[in-house]
Amino acid sequence: MDPARYAATAFRCDLLEPDGEILITVAGEVDLDTAPSLGECLARASVRGKPVFLDLTCVSFIDGRGFRVINAAAESAAGAGLYLTVATRSALVGRILSATAASGAQVLVG
Repeated sequence: MDPARYAATAFRCDLLEPDGEILITVAGEVDLDTAPSLGECLARASVRGKPVFLDLTCVSFIDGRGFRVINAAAESAAGAGLYLTVATRSALVGRILSATAASGAQVLVG
């Protein structure tokens, strides 16, 4: 067994603004310890008044706390007349977000 294959990816949450759009890329695990950092990143994005694209394609794990943070951001976006687009490679994460996210969230699985 190759231990490097199972090593946890360090959590990262980067906010970028290419061409005036907001892109948040997340890597690693979104859990009790890291969800607050994701929430802060989403809050910084929300004050810019633009739609946000949240890239979770490099997230290896997400727990209930992570889902709550994303759902709160989607509700906030919907309240501001904006939307949050979430991309994930996990069909399960996609189904959970689609079922629980506010009307301000669009979930892309692929």
